[in-house]
Amino acid sequence: LTVYTYSFFWLVGGLFVLMDLTNWPAALRKYKNQPGANEPLEWSRCKYLIKVVLRNQFLYGIPTTYFGFALRKLVFFEPPNPRILPTLPIVFRDLLFCIVFWEITFYYSHRLLHSSYFYKRVHKKHHQWSAPVAWAAMYAHPFEFIISDLLPVYVGPAIMSSHVLTFVVWFTFVMMDTLVDHSGYHLPVLGSSEMHDYHHLNLLHRMFYNIAHYQ
Repeated sequence: LTVYTYSFFWLVGGLFVLMDLTNWPAALRKYKNQPGANEPLEWSRCKYLIKVVLRNQFLYGIPTTYFGFALRKLVFFEPPNPRILPTLPIVFRDLLFCIVFWEITFYYSHRLLHSSYFYKRVHKKHHQWSAPVAWAAMYAHPFEFIISDLLPVYVGPAIMSSHVLTFVVWFTFVMMDTLVDHSGYHLPVLGSSEMHDYHHLNLLHRMFYNIAHYQ
C-alpha cells in the first residue's frame, strides 16, 4: 500500500509539476491560480522540494506506516482476509467514518499548527510555498508530516479494521484531493484549489479549513 500511495503521489503529482517546469501545454496556463508564479518552476527549487519530500517519505512515512499496521493488530482487530471482498455497504460505512475522522483530526491538528508557537517552529516550512505545486503537499516539517498528514488518514481505516480494498480506495481519494489542492491549478474537471492557494499566501494563515472546504 505504501508503494502504491507514494507511486500515485509522484506520478499524478508529477503531471502537474511537469506543467509548471515546462509551461506546457499553453492552453492550460489560464487555469493557473496565481499567474506568473512558478511559470516556470525553477529546477533548483524543485530539486530541493523532491529532497525534502523523499526524506519525509523514507525517514518518517514508511516507519510510521509500518508501526501503525503492527499496532493495528495489537490494539484493534485482525485485518480482514484480503481474498474475501467486502460488501458495498461495508465499504461505504468505512469510507464515511474515515472522511469524518479525517475532517475532525485534520482540522484540529491544522489549527494547532497555526498557533503562534507551532506556526513559527513547524508549519511555516510548509508555507514557504506561497504558490504551491502538487509535490509541495508533502513538503513539511517532520512533526507536521506525521500528526497532520499521516495520522488523520491512517487511523480511520485502522479503527474500522478496513479491508485492503477499502484502504486503496481511501488512500487514492485522499492523495488525489491533496494533490489537486496543492496543484496551483483550477482545472474545470477537478474542482477549485483557489482557497488553498490563498491560504498559502499567508493572507489567511490564521484561518482554518472546515468540512465545507472539501465539498
